Amino acid sequence: MTPGLKAVNPKLMVDINPAGLKNGEQLFRDLYSKPGSPFDYAGIDGYFGSTQSGGPEEWIPLIDRIYEMTSKPVLINEWGYSSLAGSGVPLNRKVGISVCENQAWKLAWRKEHSPEEQAAFVEMGMKIFATYPHVAGAFFFEWNDNPICPHCGTKGCPMECGWGLVDSEGRPKPAFYAFKSAAHEYF
Repeated sequence: MTPGLKAVNPKLMVDINPAGLKNGEQLFRDLYSKPGSPFDYAGIDGYFGSTQSGGPEEWIPLIDRIYEMTSKPVLINEWGYSSLAGSGVPLNRKVGISVCENQAWKLAWRKEHSPEEQAAFVEMGMKIFATYPHVAGAFFFEWNDNPICPHCGTKGCPMECGWGLVDSEGRPKPAFYAFKSAAHEYF
């Protein structure tokens, strides 16, 4: 498909975008190592501290590894940190229990999921993406909180309802101000 897109518009910038390196490492190796590879950058999604262990500092080795595999700038296509801890058993580490089933995260960056931790996460992530070599850009997920989880239909489910810079009514959360401040300072 990519060669066809480039044939129609040679200026088009294309990539692949796996949801994490676990799912994408072989794709990066296979698709970017071939002579004449049509890809211009390497996209990746990551949710450290929520669906993956670690925090924003984990982006640094990930960016390095992707760049090493592809020799292309890295575009962070989705990143963020949920501000909702949930109403279930916090940090229940039972294998096989989803966030929707448990109504709580199995992982956390530092100590918790909260609006204040989300703001700190955003500030650190923005600094990394603005200053670290080989980063082409980053897309924050997401503008506003979902009132209802699209996976389980539960109001306020932490899986999908706490990612926004603003709440579901459009009121800025601490992460909004962290994002705004970091954008002015670093970009």
